[in-house]
Amino acid sequence: MVESAETNVVRPAVTAEDPNGFFRQIIAVVHYGLCGIFAAVFGEF
Repeated sequence: MVESAETNVVRPAVTAEDPNGFFRQIIAVVHYGLCGIFAAVFGEF
């Protein structure tokens, strides 16, 4: 689940339409990574 979520996030970091895309990508990967850790520890997500 976590791997597929991160794969969906991977795309060109900076585009003309979304100059902050690089930061959004980092935040999304960190978010899904933390969700994966919590799921492994608590098993509730």
